[in-house]
This record gives sequence, structure tokens and C-alpha cells, in this order.
Amino acid sequence: MLHGGDVLDTARRLGRDYRELLDFSANLNPEGCPEEVLAAAREGIARAGVYPDASQRELREAIGRKEGVPADCLIAGNGASELVFAVCWGLRPRRALLAEPSFLEYGRALASCEAQILRWPMRAREGNPADLCLDKGYLEALDGLGRGDMAILCTPNNPTGRRVPEEILEEAASLCRRKGIYLLLDECFLNFVPGGRSRMREAGEDGSLLVLKSFTKMYGMPGLRLGYVAAGDPKVCRAVRSCMQDWSVSCAAEAAGLAICRMGGRGEDFERRAAQETAVRREALREGLRRAGAWVSGGEANYLLFCMPGRPRLREELLEEGILIRSCANYPGLGDTFYRTAVRGREDNERLLRAVSRRARAEGEGAEIWLSQS
Repeated sequence: MLHGGDVLDTARRLGRDYRELLDFSANLNPEGCPEEVLAAAREGIARAGVYPDASQRELREAIGRKEGVPADCLIAGNGASELVFAVCWGLRPRRALLAEPSFLEYGRALASCEAQILRWPMRAREGNPADLCLDKGYLEALDGLGRGDMAILCTPNNPTGRRVPEEILEEAASLCRRKGIYLLLDECFLNFVPGGRSRMREAGEDGSLLVLKSFTKMYGMPGLRLGYVAAGDPKVCRAVRSCMQDWSVSCAAEAAGLAICRMGGRGEDFERRAAQETAVRREALREGLRRAGAWVSGGEANYLLFCMPGRPRLREELLEEGILIRSCANYPGLGDTFYRTAVRGREDNERLLRAVSRRARAEGEGAEIWLSQS
């Protein structure tokens, strides 16, 4: 399993209906996709007999109004993953710096364009092996890059859930600007952080900065696939677009994206409410995992990284109870006792905590968990 969200394949292998599995492996808004967005996608499907707009003009203009950047700075794609590859192929960095563990597609995309990958391991905070974050040592590694090289940062990071500290991000952006280093900043989960500050507008003004976002997570539409990246340098935009296929955004995805952008204040309220509710549920989930004997990250997004000492088969054990979590054994720097869980609704989270607690008590570990009433 390369990624989470493999509920269809997992259900097939188990001989079960995927709807019987409680999927904590995909980090999605548990409220799901708003009905007006789904209705727009259905209308888009009705246009299946015509090609989508290859120029993406209407979609890019709508996203530009939502994000406050010129449409010409934006490129939409079939999810954020496609855009990561397009950026790497278009810019062809000789060297690239990755802070790890992080989203596996960064390394795959860089390897596919034969970049030399420099890996900088995140540090554990206060002896907690699951609470990994960036420190200022990263800036020293970044300073070793030169013009045309690339750095990729994710804030909040996947899988740790921690944002890049503001002062480090400011210094990194400034250093990249001075030295001509491309900085790809992945903000796909930032909307789940109350008060999280996006640098999308800065990307429209800074030739070295590219900012990546996706509608997938907040609007619960991974099957539609719609992401976008902002780049202020026209040459960069042309280079990235040249590495993408025409019509990569389907009529259904385009219609859904336009509907999201047209929600205006209602969309802002939807995102704000989701971030606030996620924060409350995340703290209850974090506390429950701790009481069950896990080391848990200080994540700020809609998921948590945790380490369950001595339990390399926890994912398989929970599958016996119809619960799917993400094994993080394939992330660089993590081992087979590291896992990631999404933050879902209260009842789902409590079901997960009861299952983890039962497994822990079966081995004489952990304690009775505390279930939040929030």
C-alpha cells in the first residue's frame, strides 16, 4: 500500500463491500461534499459528450477570485499529485531537498525527472518519536542548494500534521528568493487549521514560490480529483503546463470546482466550521490514543500520526473489526509501529478508540480510554 484511501482494494481483498469498512486511512472532511457541489458535478457528467475546456479559463478565473491571485498564475489539474509531477517535470531541478517523512509523491516525482534528492530528517520533540517537526537545521541544508534547484515543504505536513514553523517558512522563502531556488509549498491541508495563513497570494508575486492546494480534502471529493497550483513567474507557468495533458480536469470536476468557488461566504463558513470541529475532535482523539498507550504527534490538521510500541500488526488487527487505518511503515524514517489516522466524526472516533484500547489491553498495555463528549 503506497497511500491511504485504498478502501476499495482492501474491501475487494477481504471480500467485503467497501461501505462496511470505516476508513480512517483517508484524511477527508467527515461532513462530506456539500449537496450543491455534488449537484453541480452531476450536471457536469451530463456534459460527458463534449470535451472539457482545455484552457481551464472559467475555472482558473473562479479559483483566482477565491484565492486573490490572477488567473494566469494558476494551473488546475487532476488532483494535487498530478501537479506535483508536472512541477517537477517542468522545472527539472538538478537537486531537490525533502524534509522527511512527508508525502511520498514528492520523492517519486523528483526521481522520475532524475533529480538528486537530498533528504533532511525531521527531529522528534521532547523524546516523542511520533512528534516530528522542522527546526532551523533545515535552513542550513537549504542554503546548500543553488539556482534552479528545488525544495518541497508541506504545511501541515503529511503524515505528521505539524505546520512548518512560521519563522522557518519565512526564512526559507526569503533564502529561496535570494538564491533562485524553487520552493513548492503544499497547503492541501491548511484549511483544516483554524487561522492558518496561506501564501497563495505571495506565489502570484514571487517568481521562486509555487503554492499547491486541493479541493479534495476539505470538500470530500477524492473521486473527482481537482487541485491547483499558483506560480507568479510566467515562464514557470508555461513550463509546468507544457508537462500536462490537455483535458486533465473532467467536466464533472470542473463543475464541482466552479460550484465551490461560487459558494462565497457560505463556503468560508463551511470551511471555518469544519476546521473548528476538527480541532475539538482531534484533541479528544489524541487524548484517547495516548491513554491507550500510543505516542501521538502534535498534529494540527485533520489527522494524527501515532506510534504504538510493540504493535507492528495494528492495522491488520483493526481490519478484523472493520476499521482501516494507514500504516506508515513505508515513510522514510518511520517504522512498522507508526500509523496515521484521520479525524472523523465523534461516533466514528470513539469506535476507533475502543478498538485500539481493546487491542492494547489484550497485551497488558494502555488503560481505559477517555471519550470526549464534544
